Amino acid sequence: NVYALGYSRGGMMTLLSLRAGLTFNAVAVVGAPTDLASYARGKDSRRLEMFRALIPKFDANPEEALRDRSALYWPEAISAPLLMLQGGADPLVSAAVHTLPFAARMQALNRPFELVLYDGDTHGLMINGKDRDERILAWFARFRKPSAPASPDTRP
Repeated sequence: NVYALGYSRGGMMTLLSLRAGLTFNAVAVVGAPTDLASYARGKDSRRLEMFRALIPKFDANPEEALRDRSALYWPEAISAPLLMLQGGADPLVSAAVHTLPFAARMQALNRPFELVLYDGDTHGLMINGKDRDERILAWFARFRKPSAPASPDTRP
């Protein structure tokens, strides 16, 4: 039984790990950006400088570099059951730009997912931390595979 949990950029990296072929019983992400390319379209110079420092060969094709890290553009690669938790007042990762369009793509592909949007909560869901943690644990428990019975020791 293997699960993955990622917050913010860690959520993006969790989704990238699924695209790379890692397998998990289930995955949960909190405040995960799924459309980094939206930042390039907005010409947010502070974020573009950050991407330039973190993404190899970013300047060669910024839009392509950001789309490549944006699960919105490759939802078919997400096959593990996915729990998405998002703050409705998140100032860093907008539900309207990232979470809701990605959820729509997952739904169109009939992928297993659940979305919980916490009205008024921020990045990381600090106001609803207890509920966040309980939902994540319940999600993982839902996809837990029973352990195989231990085989008897047959050594002489």
